[in-house]
Amino acid sequence: MAILRGVSEILPIDPDAHFALIARLFCWTDGGHLIAASGALGLLAALVLYLWRDVLQMARSFLRVLRGKRDPGAAIILHLLAASVPAFLITFGLRGLLDVTIREPIYIAVLLVAFGVVLYAADQAGLTVRRVQQMNLRQALIIGVFQGLAVLPGVSRIGIVITVARTLGYERPDAARFALLLSIPWMLASGLYSAWAGIAAGESLERDTALLTVVVAGIAGFLAIAFLTYWVRRGGFTLFALYRVALGGALIYALYRLPTLVCT
Repeated sequence: MAILRGVSEILPIDPDAHFALIARLFCWTDGGHLIAASGALGLLAALVLYLWRDVLQMARSFLRVLRGKRDPGAAIILHLLAASVPAFLITFGLRGLLDVTIREPIYIAVLLVAFGVVLYAADQAGLTVRRVQQMNLRQALIIGVFQGLAVLPGVSRIGIVITVARTLGYERPDAARFALLLSIPWMLASGLYSAWAGIAAGESLERDTALLTVVVAGIAGFLAIAFLTYWVRRGGFTLFALYRVALGGALIYALYRLPTLVCT
């Protein structure tokens, strides 16, 4: 499950859909909030390690701004904040208000297929005229608002960011890069929220299990980041769109043709 979390959180294929299918076939669970927090910590480490040049540059720009100096590199920090804040507000605001039926596997499957088609359409129709350095505040806010749709299981947070970025005309590698950079504050917030929810619910987690989850999710996430950045320079996002449609179809088949397992 740690491997599955590490890969499906980074690639635009959505973790909720995979967990729903796995639960249907094998009666596995995602392990609770503290396991999710451990996975988020591993993914955060993977993102920072892989994107260390961008992280280091942003840190230097931030320090220069604090000293009262101008730095063109500070714009990316502003855009990440502008895209993160509305996403946080929408996600955490709607999380408790959504009806529980939206997490039913059939809805996840439908959203998985639908947004796979949308991803393909945006990737094929989107222009390739913009780089991350050309982003403005309005575009960052648009991406942030749409990122809030990731509260719906089956959408994929990385996937919706890439879809909107491609629609706005950003080149494929830049769309993926911004989505990965945007994952850093998201994984930090998600990990803190999951840890708080787990502690509030009275969950317990053995140290060895938590450490194993951090390491495995981190390694899987790092490899997924490397594959994503490699693939989009050569094959675009069609592969991920087709995979989403196929997985959604498999989940629908499992729901209606396979017997329901009695999980104990």
